[in-house]
Amino acid sequence: MHEGVRKRRGPAQPNHSLKRGLACLQSVVSSERPVGSREVARLLGEKHTQVNRLLGTLASLGLAECTPDWKVLPGPASSGPFQAVQVRDLVDRLHEAAVRIIT
Repeated sequence: MHEGVRKRRGPAQPNHSLKRGLACLQSVVSSERPVGSREVARLLGEKHTQVNRLLGTLASLGLAECTPDWKVLPGPASSGPFQAVQVRDLVDRLHEAAVRIIT
């Protein structure tokens, strides 16, 4: 454990926004074609408005990109050295780390 970082004890409240954002990212990078926000919302069982905001945030970070017909695909920050397989691995690792921190 890093110096100055304390492990939380007792019940923890998971950050649902982070979980939803990571799930959106995973949906985008694992798709073989651009996906719409409504499709991602249906796949995840989430509200379209929430997914739309999350995808917009991912796009602002360069992790997603919007096509002219409003579909979403992996952005430049999720390509090159961070190809889709590596991004999925990163998402899995971030999720595992988040679970360890909050439990």
